[in-house]
Amino acid sequence: MPDRSDEVGSFLSEAGWGAAETVPIAGDMSARRYWRLSLAGRSAILMDADAPMTAFLTMTEWLDRLDLSVPEIIAARPDAGLILMEDFGDVSLKAALAANPELEPEVSGNCIDMLLHIRSAEPPELACPTATELVEWTGLADEHYPGVHPEALLGFRKVLCEALDELLRAECSVSLRDFHTENMMWLPRRAGYLRLGLLDYQDAFLTHPAYDLVSLLTDARTRVPRPLRESVVDSYLERSGDDPTTFKRAFAAFSAQRNLRILGIFARAGRYPEYLPNTYGYFLEALEHPLFDPVRDEAAAALPAPVGLP
Repeated sequence: MPDRSDEVGSFLSEAGWGAAETVPIAGDMSARRYWRLSLAGRSAILMDADAPMTAFLTMTEWLDRLDLSVPEIIAARPDAGLILMEDFGDVSLKAALAANPELEPEVSGNCIDMLLHIRSAEPPELACPTATELVEWTGLADEHYPGVHPEALLGFRKVLCEALDELLRAECSVSLRDFHTENMMWLPRRAGYLRLGLLDYQDAFLTHPAYDLVSLLTDARTRVPRPLRESVVDSYLERSGDDPTTFKRAFAAFSAQRNLRILGIFARAGRYPEYLPNTYGYFLEALEHPLFDPVRDEAAAALPAPVGLP
């Protein structure tokens, strides 16, 4: 990323934060960079994307109208990718659950309530990828996963595409897309799902309601025990009223799609080899659904177990 110190400096000065103490904080796999700013007893987060971030602001406004916990925008130059926003602190939901595992049942309920609230809302204008597009995204694994046999995934992709096409014709709603515990900050002074501070939703799109539940329960960074995943899905079904057979079919289809794509993403990046076993395991478990009976063995054999990255 090019040096943008002059542009960032002028942005902060205009926002009244030019004299702030600035400390870099960890980012993600994207090109975005983050800093925590401190000034006269106040703090804020600076995001420098060096790319337009209009989508982030649009989604922030939409989620705020739903009364969800999103960061207040203090100042922004969206075309320049510079956003100064509320500081939610440095405790992620993942860290909070690791320190306080007894919170898990209540927090899982909060996540379900939030997803159902988002699902019930009138969506903004967002992209709605087709089944074909969703399947094409898994091609990253063909290009980058070590030892993959792409031809052995042809039958799997045909079955997956047919299933996704049917599911998407039934219902689509807003998906935050990267809805997992490292993308939510723990705000214990708030109540209910407002304790979950949302981040990283600029890539939101429209798709089947199962997608974000898959994102939450098959997160590469956390090995969610299978009994817990099944329990959370059952709790979701109790509250949503969805047909269990149809919804679990959707969960399996989107888990297979998402985790195959993520295997390709991590392999391409050459980073986070420790996350590959989780993702690989989630993919194999998705294949256990009867939907994949005709192609299970061939699809599983197409991807050798991860042994690290070159």
